[in-house]
Amino acid sequence: MPLPPGMLRQTLTESLRATLAPRQYLRSLGFTPFLWQDWALDQSLRRLLLNCCRQAGKSTVIAAKAAHKAKFFSGSLIILVSPALRQSKELMRKVEDFIALDKSFPPASEEDNQLTKEFKNRSRIVALPGSEKTIRGLSGPTLIIIDEASRIPDELYKAIRPMMAGADTELVLMTTPFGKRGVFYDAWSRSKRWTKIEVVGRDILGRFPNEQVYAQLRRKDGIKACYSPRHSVEFLGEELEEMGEWWYRQEYGGEFMDPIDSVFNMEDVRAAIINDTPAISFAPIIEEDVPALHF
Repeated sequence: MPLPPGMLRQTLTESLRATLAPRQYLRSLGFTPFLWQDWALDQSLRRLLLNCCRQAGKSTVIAAKAAHKAKFFSGSLIILVSPALRQSKELMRKVEDFIALDKSFPPASEEDNQLTKEFKNRSRIVALPGSEKTIRGLSGPTLIIIDEASRIPDELYKAIRPMMAGADTELVLMTTPFGKRGVFYDAWSRSKRWTKIEVVGRDILGRFPNEQVYAQLRRKDGIKACYSPRHSVEFLGEELEEMGEWWYRQEYGGEFMDPIDSVFNMEDVRAAIINDTPAISFAPIIEEDVPALHF
């Protein structure tokens, strides 16, 4: 039985919105994204850094982005990378969850397993471990997602970047901090090419009066920030008590911490190495004849 004209127009409009906006696609599958997830699903972003506390929902929202890309952009190549193959498989499972919910998703072709999914619209999703040897050979990806990016080796990241040549690739790096080192920390702390989103637990250490002040201060650094809606104050208090402040600030506070046993602060070391102080000129030493002393 054909749909009435009004209902047909509404259905087509909703389908068009889902096609154009990943956030609408997520809603069409029954999910209501958090505010920061809406930010992350902005399709205009080409370079995205997600600094999120543990269990904030970063893998879920980026898996939705991958499913949306594979469905609505025929011939897409989506690459999932993590430090370990197990982590890449887990991210692939989250993508599979969205595919299973979407009854109109293009059917899979012959290749459909834990590591590679190819669909009738020629889109592919490939899950890879964190080895630069496994990355080489792929080219022209539509979307690259690097999970636990604070823990990937530099050589892996440097093997990934050249494959974006000639393609309008979206690149997403998401992680919880792991010290002041690595490609994620370097991009987060120094590069202005990226959109940066920070999601942390509610402040129970008394650093900010409220979330609004925290967000305003981070905005001055070019970072869109908010508290995670998934973490209660009671849970965070328990985590602080069990973990101690150092681990808590790293896992839930979005902070890039110096090693516990570090003698020097890494920012002080970096400042000492990169010194903008002009060189000091010394007058030449003029040797003069000095009479010998006799005893």
